[in-house]
Amino acid sequence: MHLVVRAPIHDLAGSQAQGLKGLWFEIQVRSLLAHAWAEIEHEVVYKSGISLPQDLEREFSTLAAQLESADREFRRLRDARQALLEGCKNALLEGRELGAELDSIRLAAALEVFCPTGYSLREAFAAGSSLASNIGATCVEALAASAVRTVEDLRDRLEVETVERKLETYASLAGVPPGEVSHFAIAVIAAGSSDPAGFVKEFPDLLEDDILQQTLLTDEGETEYEEEEEEEEEGV
Repeated sequence: MHLVVRAPIHDLAGSQAQGLKGLWFEIQVRSLLAHAWAEIEHEVVYKSGISLPQDLEREFSTLAAQLESADREFRRLRDARQALLEGCKNALLEGRELGAELDSIRLAAALEVFCPTGYSLREAFAAGSSLASNIGATCVEALAASAVRTVEDLRDRLEVETVERKLETYASLAGVPPGEVSHFAIAVIAAGSSDPAGFVKEFPDLLEDDILQQTLLTDEGETEYEEEEEEEEEGV
């Protein structure tokens, strides 16, 4: 996609921007594959100064067509992933698949159902978040390590008083309303609240947010997990 734009004559702040007033620019927007192809073509064809035979030019054209086809397939796969997430979400809204084992898609769908006003993983990635592309899978692994393996387990964990308190603490420290805590933060707190110290050692990649680590390590006294263990020992 080629965009031809013009810098505004007014509203340009800063001394360096003054020289841009009224100038025209061309912006090229392309996919990663298209960018890779353009770099190769620029080096091998454009800058080489070589007049390529027709058979080689045809090979370049064939490769360009294959890359364009691959781009379309990647878009199709992304669309299919979104459709899968929507299907999981609809099933949960209808009360189905609560016993299904968590994966990154079901985790994202479940959080959109259980915490509908929070900043979803889907929104974060669409906005170009700095979250790692495998963050959903890492959250699923962390939740499984804390005995949250199904959608129903996740729902129950979010209702634990300790988790609710830590979510309120995080919201306060982050300066956001409790209902708008990001789904990433919710998943981390749900996974880490049962054994905060162990979680910090085992999953440091999930705690680049200092507020999350501070929230998890906040001492709130005896947790519900400890109370449940005592009840089990007493045979209650």
